[in-house]
Amino acid sequence: MTIHATVEYATRPTVTTIDRTDYPLQDVDFPGIAICELNKISLSAAKKVAREIFENYDSVNDNVSLQEILDMLKYLGHLYLFELNEGEENGVEFLHNLLTQRYESYAPRILNQITPNCQSMLKRCSWAGKEQTCEDIFYPRKTADGYCCTFNYGRPSDDFGASSNDKDIVTIDGIERAIGVGLQAGLRISLYSNFTDYFYKTLPVLGFKVLIFSPLDFPDTSSGSLHEVIISPQTESSLTLEATSFYSVPEVQHHSVEIRDCLFKDELAVTFGGHYSYSDCIMYCRISDILSHCNCVPYFYPIPLDKEHVRTCNLKDLSCLKKYRNRWWRVIPRIENRMEPFNENFSTGPDGYLNCTGCLPACEDIVYGFSLSSAPLLISEGDDTWGHGGCINSKQSTNHSIVNIFFQNPGTVRLKQDVIFYWWELMSNYGGICGFFLGVSLISVFELIYFFTMRLYKRKDEVTNGRKSSNFTLVKAVRPSLRPLYWEEMMQPYGKY
Repeated sequence: MTIHATVEYATRPTVTTIDRTDYPLQDVDFPGIAICELNKISLSAAKKVAREIFENYDSVNDNVSLQEILDMLKYLGHLYLFELNEGEENGVEFLHNLLTQRYESYAPRILNQITPNCQSMLKRCSWAGKEQTCEDIFYPRKTADGYCCTFNYGRPSDDFGASSNDKDIVTIDGIERAIGVGLQAGLRISLYSNFTDYFYKTLPVLGFKVLIFSPLDFPDTSSGSLHEVIISPQTESSLTLEATSFYSVPEVQHHSVEIRDCLFKDELAVTFGGHYSYSDCIMYCRISDILSHCNCVPYFYPIPLDKEHVRTCNLKDLSCLKKYRNRWWRVIPRIENRMEPFNENFSTGPDGYLNCTGCLPACEDIVYGFSLSSAPLLISEGDDTWGHGGCINSKQSTNHSIVNIFFQNPGTVRLKQDVIFYWWELMSNYGGICGFFLGVSLISVFELIYFFTMRLYKRKDEVTNGRKSSNFTLVKAVRPSLRPLYWEEMMQPYGKY
């Protein structure tokens, strides 16, 4: 049993328990919210770019019309999905040569021009019961779904690590927290979708995609911490949030990373810009794998500090991106204790998996969940889509949607990772086990140690120096003389009779 206790202490020293189920909502970060347009290319913006290219006669073949250039600009949308359809190879190559002559690195430049902007999507916003200008709380930022309009995204840069372009990133001061529960204490957004401006959709539906994620994590679906919701036009949707926070006591950090099986936020901070998260680690692993196979990074992915001089993927890289895209969306599960490792073939080839074994869960994290309810959006005359719907005499809005995001309960679940027992508790277990089975106490252990060390050493020293082993003087006993005694001699006289 003592061996089992020692092995348990050395190999599995931590345990996760429920610390509280009523952790105050005001102490929990409100999640990051990203509003992504399913239409990735604005038709009006694409027409403007096509005309600029067409008017540059030095780089355009006279046989190519303005409409043909406009149609070819759709190929830029393939850079979001890593697609290349059959029969498009010649057109993609022609557009690549055309844009290369005009722009040195055309992918970020052109895609930023033709991506729908936040002003066209967000019409009205309110936060914590106060109506706010949408441009003051939503900013265009990189996500795994392209550039989206983000709220409460706390990372100072779109890239990993410090960047010279950090001054160009507009961020809110601090991370917002809910002041209460219910609709009035949450986030409310009125969205407008211009169907006539659709030019390239990533999904065969109309509307928006809402991403819910941790404010300091890069919004990436494959990490498992991000949630996606499709918001259809002409609907009012309510996302009721719930949060589960997780933290580790400082004593956990004294154990090795392999033993505790998690990383604190300040570990690997240089690589991830001062904040480690499992989501960022998976994204870093994917970027490294894309670089190793295609020697470029998609323009909407964060660029790590140690890879800041890499090339941005363009149309010429579509064939390579398509070849390995299935591989980059599949990650080999982490090998836990007593699990057999996966075959190495799983991590090789275009049909393989990402091997991100170095990515461990964070020792401090927040996981958000939600429940969705939707209803047709009904607005009154002159209500400008900001009413709460449900009117009897009303008409249906055709291009608008309303999204409400809020917490319903004032308390959240809080988990704690603690050590199973400390070293002094391990010593106490030793004493208890030995005392129960052998009648041995802790004092007996010290006595045995003393006897087999100090006593033996002292005895050896005495023998070596010719000294006696005791301070007492031995006296030889003298045998007394014996004679018979009468019983009267043992008695004291009591006087005369």
